[in-house]
Amino acid sequence: MKSHLFSTYEVLERDDFRKDFKASLALPAHVLPQIADYAFQALAAPTRAEADKVCKSAADTLGVAKSQLDHALSVARFFLEEFAPKGKAESDSPDTIAEDLRNAFSLTAEQLDAVITMLAALRNLAREKVELVLLQKSYAESTLPILRTVSTSVDFRAMFDQSYKYEEDITRFKPKFMGTVPLGIVELRLSGAHCDEVFFQVTRRTLQILLDHLSALQLQMDIAETGLALKDR
Repeated sequence: MKSHLFSTYEVLERDDFRKDFKASLALPAHVLPQIADYAFQALAAPTRAEADKVCKSAADTLGVAKSQLDHALSVARFFLEEFAPKGKAESDSPDTIAEDLRNAFSLTAEQLDAVITMLAALRNLAREKVELVLLQKSYAESTLPILRTVSTSVDFRAMFDQSYKYEEDITRFKPKFMGTVPLGIVELRLSGAHCDEVFFQVTRRTLQILLDHLSALQLQMDIAETGLALKDR
């Protein structure tokens, strides 16, 4: 291996990388050189949903299946991070990495040219913009637990006209069923917490309070970001 990236780290042995790169090669050769900007937009997207919108827009614009393009964007995002300062490929040239990829995947001349062009564009973006994005993500995920996923469901709680009290005669306990009340069940999955899963229930009223607070928080974050952008001008 000629590149520092592939000679020092066993990236080419990873099944996920090999699968993604092979799927990328199945795309028309003219597509690869065009995905660098989309990969950066996906990397910089604040949420997974917005990153997915970038992928869908790219697939529509380039005229390829999103399922195929997802693999290529995954490869491109990988190289964006590795080309960035302190990345494993910081000292590598696009030509050197492309040569290693040619040997590992038997690239045709056309594919090699497309890969070199893509890598060159990714390297330029990594040096100009990616460092700040990665730094922002690092600070945004430091110190406190990170919310990874949210799952919700609706449950029905049975109601009775009386509750059993300890030491009462159980033979005389005859509760009457009075109906049900719907409750929302929320599961939060956290990363970096002592308890990785948090469950809580909400009524319609408390759910609306939560939604209002989150909407207000989103508005405050938008205003803060706009204020910082104006201040930096």
